[in-house]
Amino acid sequence: MNRIVLFLLSIGWICFANAQQELQPNFSNSKDSLYYDPLAEYLTLKILVINKYSDFEINDALLNQNLVYKSKPSNAIGFGAAYRWLSLSLSLGLKNRSDSIKETKRSIDFQTVIYMRHLTINIYSGIYSGYYLENSAKMIADWDENYNYTRNDITTNTFGVGFSYLFNSEKYSNKSSFVQKEWQKKTAGSFLAGGSIIRNEVRADSSFIPTNVSDSNFYKGFDFNHSSLFKVGVEGGYAFTYVLKEHLFFSFSVLAGLAYGKTKLTPLFDDEVSTMELNFTLINSAGIGYNSKVFFVGFNYTNLFSKTPSPIQDMNMGYSSGKFQLVAAYRFKIPEHKNLLPAWIPVQL
Repeated sequence: MNRIVLFLLSIGWICFANAQQELQPNFSNSKDSLYYDPLAEYLTLKILVINKYSDFEINDALLNQNLVYKSKPSNAIGFGAAYRWLSLSLSLGLKNRSDSIKETKRSIDFQTVIYMRHLTINIYSGIYSGYYLENSAKMIADWDENYNYTRNDITTNTFGVGFSYLFNSEKYSNKSSFVQKEWQKKTAGSFLAGGSIIRNEVRADSSFIPTNVSDSNFYKGFDFNHSSLFKVGVEGGYAFTYVLKEHLFFSFSVLAGLAYGKTKLTPLFDDEVSTMELNFTLINSAGIGYNSKVFFVGFNYTNLFSKTPSPIQDMNMGYSSGKFQLVAAYRFKIPEHKNLLPAWIPVQL
Protein backbone atom coordinates (compact mmCIF):
# COMPACT_ATOMS: atom_id res chain seq x y z
CA MET A 1 0.00 0.00 0.00
CA ASN A 2 2.87 2.42 0.81
CA ARG A 3 4.29 1.88 -2.67
CA ILE A 4 0.93 2.82 -4.24
CA VAL A 5 0.66 6.01 -2.18
CA LEU A 6 4.25 6.98 -3.06
CA PHE A 7 3.60 6.29 -6.76
CA LEU A 8 0.45 8.46 -6.81
CA LEU A 9 2.16 11.27 -4.87
CA SER A 10 4.98 11.22 -7.43
CA ILE A 11 2.48 11.60 -10.26
CA GLY A 12 0.79 14.47 -8.41
CA TRP A 13 4.11 16.27 -7.91
CA ILE A 14 5.04 15.90 -11.58
CA CYS A 15 1.57 17.17 -12.62
CA PHE A 16 2.02 20.26 -10.41
CA ALA A 17 5.46 20.95 -11.86
CA ASN A 18 4.12 20.65 -15.42
CA ALA A 19 1.14 22.89 -14.65
CA GLN A 20 3.46 25.56 -13.25
CA GLN A 21 5.63 25.35 -16.35
CA GLU A 22 2.66 25.76 -18.68
CA LEU A 23 1.62 28.88 -16.78
CA GLN A 24 4.84 30.76 -17.41
CA PRO A 25 3.96 33.84 -19.51
CA ASN A 26 6.19 33.03 -22.49
CA PHE A 27 5.85 29.23 -22.39
CA SER A 28 3.44 28.96 -25.36
CA ASN A 29 5.40 31.52 -27.38
CA SER A 30 8.63 29.54 -26.90
CA LYS A 31 7.33 26.61 -28.91
CA ASP A 32 8.74 26.11 -32.39
CA SER A 33 5.78 26.92 -34.67
CA LEU A 34 7.51 25.10 -37.53
CA TYR A 35 6.74 21.78 -35.79
CA TYR A 36 3.30 22.17 -34.22
CA ASP A 37 0.58 24.71 -33.53
CA PRO A 38 -0.93 24.50 -29.99
CA LEU A 39 -4.25 26.00 -31.22
CA ALA A 40 -4.78 27.53 -27.76
CA GLU A 41 -7.48 29.88 -29.04
CA TYR A 42 -9.57 27.13 -30.68
CA LEU A 43 -12.45 25.03 -29.35
CA THR A 44 -12.46 21.51 -30.84
CA LEU A 45 -15.77 19.66 -31.25
CA LYS A 46 -15.67 16.04 -32.36
CA ILE A 47 -17.71 12.93 -33.09
CA LEU A 48 -16.25 9.48 -32.40
CA VAL A 49 -16.98 5.88 -33.39
CA ILE A 50 -15.37 3.59 -30.81
CA ASN A 51 -14.70 -0.13 -30.54
CA LYS A 52 -13.37 -1.32 -27.12
CA TYR A 53 -12.24 -4.73 -25.92
CA SER A 54 -10.76 -6.51 -22.89
CA ASP A 55 -9.29 -9.99 -23.47
CA PHE A 56 -7.16 -12.57 -21.67
CA GLU A 57 -5.27 -15.76 -22.48
CA ILE A 58 -4.06 -18.81 -20.56
CA ASN A 59 -0.68 -19.99 -21.85
CA ASP A 60 0.91 -23.42 -21.42
CA ALA A 61 4.58 -22.93 -22.33
CA LEU A 62 5.35 -26.68 -22.15
CA LEU A 63 2.69 -27.62 -24.71
CA ASN A 64 3.01 -24.31 -26.60
CA GLN A 65 -0.78 -23.90 -26.48
CA ASN A 66 -3.06 -21.01 -25.52
CA LEU A 67 -6.68 -20.59 -24.52
CA VAL A 68 -7.50 -17.20 -26.05
CA TYR A 69 -10.65 -15.70 -24.53
CA LYS A 70 -12.09 -12.68 -26.34
CA SER A 71 -14.73 -10.22 -25.22
CA LYS A 72 -17.32 -9.35 -27.81
CA PRO A 73 -16.15 -5.89 -28.99
CA SER A 74 -18.17 -3.07 -27.44
CA ASN A 75 -19.19 -0.58 -30.13
CA ALA A 76 -20.16 2.98 -29.25
CA ILE A 77 -20.74 6.40 -30.76
CA GLY A 78 -19.58 9.45 -28.86
CA PHE A 79 -19.23 13.21 -28.82
CA GLY A 80 -16.43 15.31 -27.36
CA ALA A 81 -14.99 18.76 -26.88
CA ALA A 82 -11.50 20.08 -26.14
CA TYR A 83 -10.27 23.54 -25.17
CA ARG A 84 -6.86 24.45 -23.79
CA TRP A 85 -6.05 21.81 -21.10
CA LEU A 86 -9.60 20.45 -20.85
CA SER A 87 -10.87 17.54 -22.97
CA LEU A 88 -14.13 15.65 -22.40
CA SER A 89 -16.04 12.98 -24.32
CA LEU A 90 -19.11 10.81 -23.73
CA SER A 91 -20.12 7.71 -25.65
CA LEU A 92 -23.24 5.53 -25.94
CA GLY A 93 -22.95 1.79 -26.48
CA LEU A 94 -24.60 0.24 -29.54
CA LYS A 95 -26.36 -3.13 -29.42
CA ASN A 96 -25.36 -5.88 -31.83
CA ARG A 97 -28.36 -8.06 -32.73
CA SER A 98 -26.09 -10.79 -34.11
CA ASP A 99 -24.22 -11.12 -30.81
CA SER A 100 -24.03 -14.80 -29.80
CA ILE A 101 -23.15 -13.91 -26.18
CA LYS A 102 -26.50 -12.93 -24.75
CA GLU A 103 -28.28 -12.14 -21.50
CA THR A 104 -25.32 -11.71 -19.13
CA LYS A 105 -23.07 -9.91 -21.62
CA ARG A 106 -22.31 -6.41 -20.34
CA SER A 107 -19.47 -3.91 -20.16
CA ILE A 108 -18.68 -0.86 -18.07
CA ASP A 109 -15.71 1.02 -19.44
CA PHE A 110 -14.16 4.25 -18.17
CA GLN A 111 -10.98 5.78 -19.50
CA THR A 112 -9.48 9.24 -19.19
CA VAL A 113 -6.19 10.61 -20.43
CA ILE A 114 -4.65 13.85 -19.14
CA TYR A 115 -2.26 15.39 -21.67
CA MET A 116 0.19 18.01 -20.41
CA ARG A 117 3.09 19.47 -22.34
CA HIS A 118 5.62 17.00 -20.94
CA LEU A 119 3.41 14.47 -19.20
CA THR A 120 0.62 12.08 -20.19
CA ILE A 121 -1.45 10.38 -17.47
CA ASN A 122 -3.73 7.48 -18.37
CA ILE A 123 -6.43 6.16 -16.00
CA TYR A 124 -8.39 3.10 -17.08
CA SER A 125 -11.10 1.01 -15.45
CA GLY A 126 -13.27 -1.60 -17.13
CA ILE A 127 -15.62 -4.48 -16.29
CA TYR A 128 -16.57 -6.95 -19.03
CA SER A 129 -18.84 -10.01 -18.86
CA GLY A 130 -19.44 -12.61 -21.56
CA TYR A 131 -16.54 -14.20 -23.47
CA TYR A 132 -15.85 -16.63 -26.30
CA LEU A 133 -12.87 -18.84 -27.05
CA GLU A 134 -11.25 -17.56 -30.25
CA ASN A 135 -9.45 -20.84 -31.02
CA SER A 136 -12.30 -23.17 -30.03
CA ALA A 137 -11.81 -25.75 -32.81
CA LYS A 138 -8.09 -26.02 -32.05
CA MET A 139 -8.34 -26.32 -28.28
CA ILE A 140 -11.54 -28.39 -27.79
CA ALA A 141 -11.85 -31.97 -28.99
CA ASP A 142 -14.35 -32.59 -31.83
CA TRP A 143 -15.53 -28.98 -31.82
CA ASP A 144 -17.41 -27.61 -34.86
CA GLU A 145 -15.17 -24.90 -36.35
CA ASN A 146 -18.27 -22.92 -37.43
CA TYR A 147 -19.08 -22.09 -33.80
CA ASN A 148 -17.26 -20.54 -30.86
CA TYR A 149 -17.20 -21.91 -27.34
CA THR A 150 -18.96 -19.18 -25.32
CA ARG A 151 -18.81 -18.38 -21.60
CA ASN A 152 -21.46 -15.98 -20.32
CA ASP A 153 -20.22 -16.53 -16.75
CA ILE A 154 -16.71 -15.06 -17.24
CA THR A 155 -16.16 -11.53 -15.92
CA THR A 156 -12.98 -9.45 -16.10
CA ASN A 157 -12.10 -6.39 -14.07
CA THR A 158 -9.19 -4.16 -15.07
CA PHE A 159 -7.79 -1.04 -13.42
CA GLY A 160 -4.71 0.84 -14.47
CA VAL A 161 -2.94 4.13 -13.79
CA GLY A 162 0.10 5.08 -15.80
CA PHE A 163 2.17 8.07 -16.76
CA SER A 164 4.76 8.82 -19.41
CA TYR A 165 7.18 11.72 -19.61
CA LEU A 166 7.85 13.36 -22.99
CA PHE A 167 11.45 14.53 -23.43
CA ASN A 168 11.17 16.44 -26.74
CA SER A 169 8.09 18.59 -26.10
CA GLU A 170 9.70 21.46 -28.03
CA LYS A 171 9.07 19.68 -31.33
CA TYR A 172 6.74 16.75 -30.67
CA SER A 173 3.07 17.17 -29.68
CA ASN A 174 1.51 14.44 -27.54
CA LYS A 175 -1.95 15.97 -28.06
CA SER A 176 -2.18 16.09 -31.84
CA SER A 177 -3.16 12.57 -32.94
CA PHE A 178 -5.11 11.25 -29.97
CA VAL A 179 -7.08 14.18 -28.49
CA GLN A 180 -7.03 16.46 -31.54
CA LYS A 181 -6.14 19.57 -29.53
CA GLU A 182 -3.03 20.50 -31.52
CA TRP A 183 -1.73 20.38 -35.08
CA GLN A 184 1.59 18.63 -35.73
CA LYS A 185 2.84 20.26 -38.93
CA LYS A 186 6.30 18.72 -39.25
CA THR A 187 7.78 15.27 -38.61
CA ALA A 188 9.13 14.82 -35.07
CA GLY A 189 9.56 12.25 -32.31
CA SER A 190 10.51 11.89 -28.67
CA PHE A 191 11.80 9.36 -26.17
CA LEU A 192 9.38 8.46 -23.38
CA ALA A 193 9.79 7.20 -19.81
CA GLY A 194 7.12 6.35 -17.30
CA GLY A 195 5.54 3.97 -14.82
CA SER A 196 2.28 2.18 -14.15
CA ILE A 197 0.10 0.42 -11.60
CA ILE A 198 -2.09 -2.33 -13.09
CA ARG A 199 -4.63 -4.71 -11.61
CA ASN A 200 -6.29 -7.48 -13.66
CA GLU A 201 -8.88 -9.93 -12.34
CA VAL A 202 -10.80 -12.72 -14.09
CA ARG A 203 -13.47 -14.88 -12.46
CA ALA A 204 -16.05 -17.47 -13.55
CA ASP A 205 -18.59 -19.92 -12.13
CA SER A 206 -16.61 -22.92 -13.37
CA SER A 207 -13.10 -23.69 -14.61
CA PHE A 208 -11.63 -21.64 -17.44
CA ILE A 209 -10.27 -24.92 -18.85
CA PRO A 210 -13.02 -26.67 -20.87
CA THR A 211 -13.81 -30.20 -19.68
CA ASN A 212 -13.21 -31.57 -23.20
CA VAL A 213 -9.97 -29.70 -23.85
CA SER A 214 -7.94 -31.41 -26.59
CA ASP A 215 -4.96 -32.20 -24.35
CA SER A 216 -5.91 -33.27 -20.82
CA ASN A 217 -2.43 -32.24 -19.64
CA PHE A 218 -3.06 -28.60 -20.59
CA TYR A 219 -1.97 -26.32 -17.72
CA LYS A 220 -0.89 -29.52 -15.93
CA GLY A 221 -4.56 -30.38 -15.36
CA PHE A 222 -4.97 -27.41 -13.02
CA ASP A 223 -8.65 -26.35 -13.01
CA PHE A 224 -9.20 -22.82 -11.74
CA ASN A 225 -11.97 -20.22 -11.98
CA HIS A 226 -10.27 -17.09 -10.63
CA SER A 227 -7.07 -15.25 -11.50
CA SER A 228 -5.71 -11.88 -10.38
CA LEU A 229 -2.60 -9.81 -11.01
CA PHE A 230 -1.44 -6.67 -9.23
CA LYS A 231 1.82 -5.05 -10.29
CA VAL A 232 3.87 -1.85 -10.23
CA GLY A 233 6.36 -1.21 -13.01
CA VAL A 234 8.46 1.18 -15.08
CA GLU A 235 8.51 1.60 -18.86
CA GLY A 236 10.51 3.33 -21.55
CA GLY A 237 9.90 3.88 -25.24
CA TYR A 238 9.53 6.22 -28.18
CA ALA A 239 6.77 8.24 -29.89
CA PHE A 240 6.91 9.49 -33.47
CA THR A 241 4.71 11.34 -35.94
CA TYR A 242 5.49 11.41 -39.66
CA VAL A 243 3.86 14.36 -41.44
CA LEU A 244 3.41 14.72 -45.19
CA LYS A 245 2.80 18.25 -46.56
CA GLU A 246 1.78 19.52 -43.09
CA HIS A 247 -1.59 17.72 -43.09
CA LEU A 248 -1.38 13.97 -43.65
CA PHE A 249 0.14 12.11 -40.72
CA PHE A 250 1.03 8.71 -39.31
CA SER A 251 1.92 8.38 -35.63
CA PHE A 252 2.87 5.65 -33.19
CA SER A 253 4.15 5.24 -29.66
CA VAL A 254 5.56 2.22 -27.84
CA LEU A 255 6.23 1.91 -24.10
CA ALA A 256 7.63 -1.36 -22.80
CA GLY A 257 9.00 -2.36 -19.43
CA LEU A 258 9.19 -4.66 -16.46
CA ALA A 259 6.98 -4.76 -13.40
CA TYR A 260 7.03 -6.62 -10.13
CA GLY A 261 3.75 -8.04 -8.94
CA LYS A 262 1.68 -10.78 -7.40
CA THR A 263 -0.32 -13.33 -9.39
CA LYS A 264 -2.98 -15.49 -7.72
CA LEU A 265 -4.94 -18.48 -9.03
CA THR A 266 -7.90 -20.07 -7.24
CA PRO A 267 -8.59 -23.76 -8.04
CA LEU A 268 -12.11 -25.15 -7.91
CA PHE A 269 -11.72 -27.29 -4.78
CA ASP A 270 -8.59 -26.06 -3.03
CA ASP A 271 -6.89 -23.00 -1.56
CA GLU A 272 -5.49 -20.30 -3.80
CA VAL A 273 -1.87 -20.36 -4.92
CA SER A 274 0.24 -17.26 -5.61
CA THR A 275 3.65 -16.08 -6.74
CA MET A 276 5.64 -12.83 -6.77
CA GLU A 277 7.42 -12.43 -10.11
CA LEU A 278 8.81 -9.97 -12.64
CA ASN A 279 6.47 -9.60 -15.60
CA PHE A 280 6.17 -7.73 -18.87
CA THR A 281 4.10 -4.67 -19.81
CA LEU A 282 3.54 -3.20 -23.29
CA ILE A 283 1.58 -0.01 -24.02
CA ASN A 284 1.33 0.83 -27.70
CA SER A 285 -0.70 3.14 -29.90
CA ALA A 286 -0.90 4.24 -33.53
CA GLY A 287 -2.87 6.74 -35.59
CA ILE A 288 -3.34 7.93 -39.15
CA GLY A 289 -5.30 10.80 -40.64
CA TYR A 290 -5.57 14.40 -41.81
CA ASN A 291 -5.07 17.43 -39.55
CA SER A 292 -5.28 21.19 -40.11
CA LYS A 293 -6.08 24.36 -38.18
CA VAL A 294 -9.86 23.84 -38.46
CA PHE A 295 -10.47 20.21 -39.43
CA PHE A 296 -9.33 16.76 -38.30
CA VAL A 297 -10.27 13.26 -39.43
CA GLY A 298 -8.40 10.16 -38.38
CA PHE A 299 -8.24 6.66 -36.99
CA ASN A 300 -6.28 5.62 -33.89
CA TYR A 301 -5.65 2.54 -31.80
CA THR A 302 -4.38 2.00 -28.24
CA ASN A 303 -3.59 -1.23 -26.39
CA LEU A 304 -2.37 -2.22 -22.91
CA PHE A 305 -0.87 -5.71 -22.63
CA SER A 306 0.44 -7.54 -19.55
CA LYS A 307 2.02 -10.99 -19.39
CA THR A 308 2.95 -12.66 -16.12
CA PRO A 309 4.19 -16.06 -14.91
CA SER A 310 1.52 -18.00 -13.01
CA PRO A 311 2.12 -19.93 -9.75
CA ILE A 312 2.08 -23.12 -11.87
CA GLN A 313 5.60 -23.64 -13.22
CA ASP A 314 6.04 -22.98 -16.98
CA MET A 315 2.53 -21.51 -17.21
CA ASN A 316 1.57 -17.87 -17.91
CA MET A 317 -1.38 -15.48 -17.93
CA GLY A 318 -1.86 -12.63 -20.41
CA TYR A 319 -4.23 -9.66 -20.31
CA SER A 320 -4.96 -7.04 -22.96
CA SER A 321 -7.38 -4.12 -23.23
CA GLY A 322 -7.73 -1.25 -25.65
CA LYS A 323 -9.79 0.51 -28.25
CA PHE A 324 -10.09 1.44 -31.92
CA GLN A 325 -11.40 4.93 -32.60
CA LEU A 326 -12.53 6.88 -35.68
CA VAL A 327 -12.67 10.64 -35.12
CA ALA A 328 -13.94 13.64 -37.08
CA ALA A 329 -13.40 17.07 -35.52
CA TYR A 330 -14.01 20.73 -36.35
CA ARG A 331 -12.39 23.70 -34.60
CA PHE A 332 -13.88 27.11 -33.82
CA LYS A 333 -11.79 30.14 -32.91
CA ILE A 334 -12.73 31.57 -29.51
CA PRO A 335 -12.62 35.38 -29.08
CA GLU A 336 -10.26 36.76 -26.45
CA HIS A 337 -11.79 36.69 -22.96
CA LYS A 338 -10.94 36.83 -19.30
CA ASN A 339 -10.06 33.62 -17.49
CA LEU A 340 -13.32 31.95 -16.43
CA LEU A 341 -11.74 30.22 -13.42
CA PRO A 342 -10.89 31.75 -10.02
CA ALA A 343 -7.40 33.24 -9.75
CA TRP A 344 -6.32 30.64 -7.17
CA ILE A 345 -6.74 27.76 -9.69
CA PRO A 346 -3.34 27.34 -11.44
CA VAL A 347 -4.76 26.91 -14.96
CA GLN A 348 -6.59 29.11 -17.47
CA LEU A 349 -9.83 28.49 -19.32
